[in-house]
Amino acid sequence: MHALHLMLAALSLALVVLGAQLTLSGVADFQTRSFLADWEAHRTPPSPQAWAVAHAAATRAATRYPVPHGAYLERLGYVHAWQHHAAPLGSAHAAPSREAALHAYRAAVAARPTWPYGWTALAEIKLHLLQFDAELDHALAQARTLAPWRPDINRRLATLGFTAWPQLDAAQRQATLETARRALPHLSASAARPLLVQATIAGQRRTLCDTLDTSSRRRLDAHCGPL
Repeated sequence: MHALHLMLAALSLALVVLGAQLTLSGVADFQTRSFLADWEAHRTPPSPQAWAVAHAAATRAATRYPVPHGAYLERLGYVHAWQHHAAPLGSAHAAPSREAALHAYRAAVAARPTWPYGWTALAEIKLHLLQFDAELDHALAQARTLAPWRPDINRRLATLGFTAWPQLDAAQRQATLETARRALPHLSASAARPLLVQATIAGQRRTLCDTLDTSSRRRLDAHCGPL
């Protein structure tokens, strides 16, 4: 009987410790999400001080959770990616933070492999690192397969594809045009502008505009030209 009481006491203590870990992890993730939402809303890189606080919170959220947590790991990747958000593609200065983001995204997709946003983030950071390899190809394919009709995923994939256009093969270029066609009917003219700018740089704006339905063409005539 004494042994049973000891076992129950040990189990109760373990549950208390586990509950404390989950609570601390959740609080840290809430803090991380608040920072990310603010940076996204203002589209400006964080100050070094804000980034340090967000990074500490994202690290606590990911490391204090008892098992790999895909969402927490993905947000840790976003925090790393935001550190030098405005740096150009292939920037040596931004490479360490982007490599850290890549590591976090890899862990995130391993923890929840059917979540398309993790694969999209992985593909985006590969582009920022100028790592055109099989891992990038796989991430793009996974994101397209897992979220074929999500406008935000299609917008991000199309923008990525037009940015990397010279490095893509024929099938990937066709997939980029298709994701853009799926995204644009759901975007306002202002939201569509960055995507169409990248399509223009890739020499594909006219090809893309000519395949849009009449309603989308009229809404985007400032970028595509009148019918």
